[in-house]
Amino acid sequence: MKKTGVCIVVLGAALIAASALLLIRNGVEGFRAGKDSSDALALLMEAIAENASGAGEPTPGPRPDLPPGEGARFSAMDTVVIDGVEYVGYITIPKLGIDLPVIDGVSGDLLRIAPCRMLGSVNGRDLIIAGHNFTRHFGGIPRLKPGDEVFFTDVHAAVFAFLVSDTEILEPTHIAELKAGDWDLTLFTCTFGGRQRVVVRCAAPRREEAPSRMTGSAPKRRPSPEDILRAFYFAGEGAAVKNACKNGRGMI
Repeated sequence: MKKTGVCIVVLGAALIAASALLLIRNGVEGFRAGKDSSDALALLMEAIAENASGAGEPTPGPRPDLPPGEGARFSAMDTVVIDGVEYVGYITIPKLGIDLPVIDGVSGDLLRIAPCRMLGSVNGRDLIIAGHNFTRHFGGIPRLKPGDEVFFTDVHAAVFAFLVSDTEILEPTHIAELKAGDWDLTLFTCTFGGRQRVVVRCAAPRREEAPSRMTGSAPKRRPSPEDILRAFYFAGEGAAVKNACKNGRGMI
């Protein structure tokens, strides 16, 4: 009996140690991912500024053949290439205090750098972005509530505004459900442990929620979230507002 108790204690200690090591490893990976995305964002913003001034030129995205009636749904987006990686723009979530570059296409290696465009486009009003649940990536999106603001800036410096509408929990195999619905923007990551997916649905604001959709040329200075929100809410009525885990460690 005494030997059984010792074995249980040893097993418990081993499990605690393994969990601690896992947390440390995830923390280290998360720190590296945060630094990689921050470095990429700085270069991306420089490239976008050049595009806005006419000095640069983005790479046109391929336009695949689409089924009749699909329109721009799941179509590609123009990109900027940085260190061999194609980016479609960056996402800003003021509530979480994050600005993150968004990579075109999804893979395990790319997700360790930054969130990735899985499907859709901003112009097609069906953009789906996947991100790791690193703290400095999409780890905070479960805290988003209806009405929270999300902004996407494309490589042409056009800014698109969205409001969070709903949050869902889906199984990893529910791909059809992930793509379903008439949502302008979908963000998703996995829960800690990787058993499920947290899916945040966003929609472009209605006129009574905002005077106009935020699209246009960005200024030479990158607007802060406060600048964007001020323009977003106080622009004149009808005016165009411009210038403004899947792995064993619980990841998507």
